[in-house]
Amino acid sequence: MKKNNKGFTLLELIVIVAIIAVISGLAAVSLFPILSTAAKQAATSAKAMIYQCKTDCMAKDPDKTCLVLENTEGRILATYYEGDLTTEVSSEKLSKHKVSLTYGGTTLQEGEKLFLNFDKSTGSLHHFGVADALENAAVAVADTNCLITLTSGSTTYELQLDPVTGVCKLKKQ
Repeated sequence: MKKNNKGFTLLELIVIVAIIAVISGLAAVSLFPILSTAAKQAATSAKAMIYQCKTDCMAKDPDKTCLVLENTEGRILATYYEGDLTTEVSSEKLSKHKVSLTYGGTTLQEGEKLFLNFDKSTGSLHHFGVADALENAAVAVADTNCLITLTSGSTTYELQLDPVTGVCKLKKQ
């Protein structure tokens, strides 16, 4: 009598599932460092641009400088303006990978713009808020929650801006 061997045995299927589980586990472990560096890269770039905006505001001739953080397809685009706020000085994506940004506990949605600018004489944070234009952004006062949180994967970094001094502190959460 001839035996018809069509299909896989239970043992063969268990071995294949185990191999797939090991490979996917290794892939997840190897992707974790990439995702955690995205938040750090975004936070350090944002901090550098915030300080550039503050320093230029206090040192240069333009009456206004402004930093705009915008959510474009899950990536945060930082654009720095001077003068009449139509002169773009620099623009860069804060990370190559997707990063979520929250400000004062609210998530920056697709297409929204978070405006920041500083007072020329004191260096204090003047505007901090989401709006369609700088003039419409909220004026920062001493008790304004000026916290920017950048998250990628399970890694979170916070940028805490002091509205009175304009100082920006970066810490890993």
